[in-house]
Amino acid sequence: MTKIIDQDYLLNEQYRDATNLDARVQLHRRFSTNPYGWNRWYFDQLNLPPEAMSRASHGWPARHRRILELGCGPGHLWRDNLDRIPATWEVTLSDFSTGMAQQAQAKLGHLQNFRFEIVDAQSIPFEAGYFDAVIANYLLHHVPDRSLALSEMRRVLKTTGSAYLATSGNAHLRELHDLMQRFDPQTDFGWGKHSHEIFSLDNGGIHYRTLL
Repeated sequence: MTKIIDQDYLLNEQYRDATNLDARVQLHRRFSTNPYGWNRWYFDQLNLPPEAMSRASHGWPARHRRILELGCGPGHLWRDNLDRIPATWEVTLSDFSTGMAQQAQAKLGHLQNFRFEIVDAQSIPFEAGYFDAVIANYLLHHVPDRSLALSEMRRVLKTTGSAYLATSGNAHLRELHDLMQRFDPQTDFGWGKHSHEIFSLDNGGIHYRTLL
């Protein structure tokens, strides 16, 4: 089994806490050519007004937006956008790693509209139609049963809800791959290769159709 979907390896080594993830984040922050920043740009893509009507007809009181993030890590997306989060959003940050969820809670637990859960994307412990949006950034290439995870996302989404699934393309970090090959042609940089084969910008649409 490739390490990218080996749940024991991911839980107990790679994502035991945010150390390895933060090292990769710093690589992007130091050398990215885009000064705007990934998390700020991604937040721009969330088409979620602060409030929603509780019924389709007019006249019902507005209710809070319920948002679930799967694989939240230490909460980078939200920490980089604290100034933009409406008070009416109810945000559930979840990760299958206890260490990750604890670090997210340490950074954001003082905010009343956040809650924190340990969740496997293949078995989401919420009732059907509960959320207005489900977010899964760079997660699905780690999930052994992606069809099940996507079905679970669909189940917990409202019929008017949206799923936001971020991933990389086949050309991601190609300069780094090329550099490593120059120093050692035998280097097995298989993590990125396998992630592209499993769920990438180039094939993600095929998997995403299971949500429709």
